[in-house]
Formats: sequence, structure tokens, C-alpha cells
Amino acid sequence: MKKILFFALFSTLTFGQNKKIDSLEILNLKEKLNNILFKEIPKIDPKETDKILNLLNEAEKLTIPKLGNFIVYINNSKAICYDRIGDVTNSLKYADKAYSTAIEFGDKIGSARALQFKAISYGKRQILDSTEYYLKRSVKIVENNLYNPVVDSTKNKILLSNLKSNLALNYILQKKYNKSIDVSFEALILARKLKNKKTEMNIYGYIAQNYYDLNNYKKAEEFYLKEKDIAKELNYNIGIAFNKCFSL
Repeated sequence: MKKILFFALFSTLTFGQNKKIDSLEILNLKEKLNNILFKEIPKIDPKETDKILNLLNEAEKLTIPKLGNFIVYINNSKAICYDRIGDVTNSLKYADKAYSTAIEFGDKIGSARALQFKAISYGKRQILDSTEYYLKRSVKIVENNLYNPVVDSTKNKILLSNLKSNLALNYILQKKYNKSIDVSFEALILARKLKNKKTEMNIYGYIAQNYYDLNNYKKAEEFYLKEKDIAKELNYNIGIAFNKCFSL
């Protein structure tokens, strides 16, 4: 009986010790990953994609299944890198990997960002129906996970505002003006609540463009002036947001 009790106590202590070691190992890996992804890489010129990809590969080797959110982030970052050098095949490949990894590890917002990237990629190549498809899927995911306890809900709201802003532009390019106006006002409400002046400025421009294309010049002027006021405040050129919406 004493032997059984001793074995049970020893097993419990060993399990507790291993759990502590695992926790320390995870903390150590997180620190290393945070250093590479959020300290080293941001210091590099975005044009130096080879350096960035090398560091992303280095970071990937440090990941373990328990750090799924880092794996998602790394794949999304690789997608962006390949997009910058015009490698569409690898860019979409890593966006798909980011999405599937996010689904596997339950990272809903990560999956939404992967879909947003695919939408932007198709938008750059004027494949507007695919852009609309992926933006709508991304919007739906973020709306259903707006108050995700793992991620700051403010970041999620900013993401949702930007997604709806992108969707508004996509509708303009497809000449779906009424849909664009509706989603623009949805995005505008979010942007105002978040005090995000840049997105607010963009949206005023999109609303103005819609009304202009619908030959409602009075309304178009009203919203162009709102865009102009914020552009002056932010020291932006008018129309720059419209032209660069799909750039990363």
C-alpha cells in the first residue's frame, strides 16, 4: 500500500514538474518569436524581401502546435512578402496555408485576415468577383467574432471597418453603387466610433464617387468636401486613398 501511495505521489509531482517545464518552454519560444516577428523584421526595409523571408523561415522553425497563432501570422506575412515581389502563386499559396492553419487552431480573426489578403490580391488584378467573395467571407467571420476574448476587440473593429471600406470600393469598381453606399455608411459608423480619421476620409471619398457616378452631383460635392476637410487635417492628397486602397 505504501509503495502504491509513493508511486502515485511521485507521478503527480513529476507530471506537475513536466507541466511547469512545458510552460517555461512555451514562454521562451514566445519571447524568441516576438523578438523576430515584432522587433527584428519591422526594422528591415519592406523591399528587402529575402531578408524578411529568411527571418520568417527562422521563426517558423521555432513554432510548435501550441503556438498556432504565430504559425498563422508567419504564413500571412509570407503571403505579403511574395505579393510584394509579384509572385502570385506563392502569395496565394501562403494565404491559403494561413487560412487552413487558422481554422485548425481556432484562430477566427487570423482566418479573416488571410481571406482579406486574398481579396486584396485579386483586387490588384481586377478580378472583382473573387475580391467581393473573399471580402464578404472575411466580414462575416469578423462580425461573428467581434468580441473575441483572445484578441483586443478594438483591433477587430478596426479590421471590420477596413474590410467594409474595401468592399465599398470593390462595389464602385463593379458599378454596384447602391450596395457601395450602404456598406460605406456601415463602415463610416465604425470609423467614427473608433476615431479613425484616415478610414473616415477614405469612406467619404467612396460615397462621393458613388453619388458622382449616379449623377447626383449635389450629394457628391457634399461628401467630397468632407473628404477634403479631413485630408487637409491629415495632410493627405485628395484621392490618394482611392488609388491606393488595394496596396499593402
